[in-house]
Order: sequence, then C-alpha cells, then structure tokens
Amino acid sequence: MPSQVIRDAVLQALVVLAILFLVFIFSRRKITGFLKDVGLYQPSFRCVSIGLGFGILMGLTTFIHLQFSSLRHLIYISENPAMRFYQMGFSVPAVFALLIHAGIAAGFSEELLFRGFFAKRFIKWWGFRWGNIVQAVLFGLFHLLIFSLIGITLDIPVILFLVFFPTLFGWFFGYLNEELGNGSILPSWFSHGIGNSISYAIIAYL
Repeated sequence: MPSQVIRDAVLQALVVLAILFLVFIFSRRKITGFLKDVGLYQPSFRCVSIGLGFGILMGLTTFIHLQFSSLRHLIYISENPAMRFYQMGFSVPAVFALLIHAGIAAGFSEELLFRGFFAKRFIKWWGFRWGNIVQAVLFGLFHLLIFSLIGITLDIPVILFLVFFPTLFGWFFGYLNEELGNGSILPSWFSHGIGNSISYAIIAYL
C-alpha cells in the first residue's frame, strides 16, 4: 500500500504539471520559460526559513481542529488521506509514503495550481492585493468542495471554519512567494508540505 500511495502522488503531480505545461504552450506559443512562468526557480534562504516556521504552525492547527467534535469527526473519516497512514501502521515505508503524499500529492500539486498558475495570473490582472485574495478564497473553497464531493453534510459553523483556515494559509502562501520569494513557489511548497506532514502525522500516529 505505501508504494501505491507514492505512485498516486507522483502521477497526480505529473498530471497537473502536464496540464499547466499544455496551457502555457497554447497560450504563449512557446516552450521556453515555463518553469519561470509557474514559479519553479530558486528563492532566497530567508524566505524558505519563514516558510518552514509557518509550515510548522500550519500543521499544529490540527490540534485546534481536534478540540471540536464536529471537526474531529471530519478528520477521522475514511476519505481523509491521514487515515490511510493510520491503517498502515507506524513503519518506515508508511512514514515515507506519508511524506511523499503530503509533499507531492497535496503540497506540490496544490501550490503549482493555486500559487503557480492562479495567483500569478490574478495578480497580473488585478494587482497583488486583490489577486492574492481571490486565489486564497478559491483555495479555501477548494477544500470545502472536497468534503462536498464525498457527500458529507456540513453545518454553517463547520463550513466557515473549513474555509477560513485554508483561505488564511493560501493568502500567506501567496504573500510568501510573491512579496518575499521573488515569485518562486518553492517557499510555499516547502511550507505546505511541512504543514501537511505534521498534520497527517498527528492524526495517524498521535
């Protein structure tokens, strides 16, 4: 099962990357410059360090979720990726699969799409302030959509809570990349991956 998780994570990331590459080619009529366009280049060390700290903070918000029964119920549903690692048990292959899923399937794919594609275009069209807000709200609604698609009924306070935190994280990721990281998405990818890893580990093993 860990090997399947790793294959799925890599495949998902490649699919997202391929789709954005095709969009880039058809819209720009060229191949060179794609990595720059989606923010895959080296940022400053200071920016990555800030991302590390925020990623740890992001992961630890899982403890806040666990204080509310309705949110705790959502965390422990079978569709939550962290529960797959709980079922695998604590082992080196399982932990490695957790890190790959958190960093690649969730972290890389989502950062590539929301900060590498949407944020950069929205900021170009509407400026940093509004462009970053719009991509962050979309990021928050995306996480709500995930629960809706699996048929879970949510009350209004839970909906607001589920949208608020991802939107807040999404806004900071955009700020981290565009204002501190010279447009690179690597700081938010690193931060997102760390946050997801901590969150999954808390749910699966603690």
